[in-house]
Amino acid sequence: MRYLKGFIVAMTFFLVIFLAIGFALPGDWQAERSVSIDAPPESVWPLVADLRHWDAWAPLGEVEGIFPGASTGPGAVREWNDRAWGSGSVTIREVVEGRRLIYDVGVEGGLSTTGTLELESIAASGATRVTWREEGNFGWNPLLSWFASGMETRQGAQLQRGLDRLSTVVEGG
Repeated sequence: MRYLKGFIVAMTFFLVIFLAIGFALPGDWQAERSVSIDAPPESVWPLVADLRHWDAWAPLGEVEGIFPGASTGPGAVREWNDRAWGSGSVTIREVVEGRRLIYDVGVEGGLSTTGTLELESIAASGATRVTWREEGNFGWNPLLSWFASGMETRQGAQLQRGLDRLSTVVEGG
């Protein structure tokens, strides 16, 4: 009985410390990755600018989506409802033609992410540097704050996987 009481006290102490640190951690996160694609921006932009083309390269391509309206330009939306991924949407917020696309992702439970895809011409080689950034905020939830502390690595890996696929699609590999 003494061991059980000691175990309960130790676990309670651990839980209190874990939650206290979680409350102290920031809930916001960001991740960024870049890739150089051996093609001019004009070859890359159509795949970035049209949400229908994201199925070919973006991680969400693994989830069947619907397009309730236009798939390009500000206000374009891709929605999904999937057992594994839940429900949500991607909405294009802003476009600088041929250079930058800013979008918002909303998922069930109220979590949101803002993303930016930027294209930069590398004049010397004729290639395109594509930079993909995402950021979000999990609020004051101490458990999600712990999760936020690892988002750069986890979400960064997803961004890199998407950029590698984009490179393969554009370069025809």
